[in-house]
Amino acid sequence: MTDVGVLERIRHCDPVGRSGSVTRVLPNLIEGDGPNLPLGALCRVGTRAALMAEVIAVEQRFVRLAPYQPALAVPLGTRIEALPQREAVAVGDGLCFGVQVVPT
Repeated sequence: MTDVGVLERIRHCDPVGRSGSVTRVLPNLIEGDGPNLPLGALCRVGTRAALMAEVIAVEQRFVRLAPYQPALAVPLGTRIEALPQREAVAVGDGLCFGVQVVPT
């Protein structure tokens, strides 16, 4: 017998730890030397009082993150860690943008 919860955790496991460090901090922007992530990915900046941030730009040598809280107290060199990502698609009536969808 197989435990479905264990299989689900294995399927969503990211065996490659993706991390980097902070190289520049502005009030509404954090720049770092990694991790290599797509736009919109979520990251944790720091370890204790971790700050959540979203990838808003990807360049060859760095990523830019938009923190969800002010980032002035984040020191240079602070760890940036990618959060596990799940493939998902948003659904619901709010996505129709005022257009009535009629099933065929």
